[in-house]
Amino acid sequence: MNPRTRTDGLLLAGFCIFLFFYGLNQFGLLGADEPRYAQVAREMLELHDWITPTLGGKAWLEKPVLYYWQAMLAYRVFGVSDWAARLPSALDASIMVLAVYFFLRRLRPGFHLDGALLTASAAGVVGFAHAASPDMPLAAKLWCCLRSRPERRESFSAPSGFRECCSSC
Repeated sequence: MNPRTRTDGLLLAGFCIFLFFYGLNQFGLLGADEPRYAQVAREMLELHDWITPTLGGKAWLEKPVLYYWQAMLAYRVFGVSDWAARLPSALDASIMVLAVYFFLRRLRPGFHLDGALLTASAAGVVGFAHAASPDMPLAAKLWCCLRSRPERRESFSAPSGFRECCSSC
């Protein structure tokens, strides 16, 4: 690992810790969605059901289960809390920033750190990183998907290239 990569990694880690993890437990779950998603994960953990999300004992098939699985793991390790419900989104936001960094390092060398820091500091990313919702896992998966197919980078400018790239994910 060269000194530049190490410096970039430390800078990105510092940004992600400050922007995504700092203050996760400063306030309770907000709105109608955050408590609902946290409750679904809690019920799945209590029932030991990793397949069917439930809310109030009834199947809740509104959203993909990736967030619920991550929240269940966080609940199992850290206990059921608002902080643990938000932890998966913060981790996924960090993964997404790293995916942007590595994607841009290959696609546009010299701009990779700037692009990753811009992504990390975007208001939407910071906001969804502090929310107990399945939106950040979806965004992180999309960026990891883009990162997994760098040989198709010439076609990223066209919508058909985007569909082509992500069709195999």
